[in-house]
Amino acid sequence: MKSLAGSSISDELIKPLWLQRLPQQTQAILLISKDSLSNIAEMADKIIAVYSSSEVCSVANNNSSPKSNDRNKLEALQADIAALTKKFDEFSRNSRQRSKSREHSRRNRSKSNSSRYAFCWYHFKFGNNAKKCVQSCQFKRNVSEN
Repeated sequence: MKSLAGSSISDELIKPLWLQRLPQQTQAILLISKDSLSNIAEMADKIIAVYSSSEVCSVANNNSSPKSNDRNKLEALQADIAALTKKFDEFSRNSRQRSKSREHSRRNRSKSNSSRYAFCWYHFKFGNNAKKCVQSCQFKRNVSEN
């Protein structure tokens, strides 16, 4: 790793990256060492040689799991957004229907009130104080004399 990095990267940056790729038991021993990277590399070779030569140490790319984990999180967020969008659409649709039914019932109420009485909605609502009126209204203004 050091030869690939060249002189542009310090040993302090390379050491933790290199240690992560060693077997766990080797990492546990070498983490406490304050020696130079080349001395620690020699110790790692000796530690691994002491452990069984028949033991196979595998190297795993740690970058694969975060990508799949991020992908899973992204898919979960997309599903949540889709569900929220659906609920919002349903709410909007229901809200519009309720609004239309309220307007319709108001219109029906005003028509039924005006048909029940022989005067217009304005006189029904405001009585003598009505400012507007329709021709078919038969409201008789009460003139109070003092």
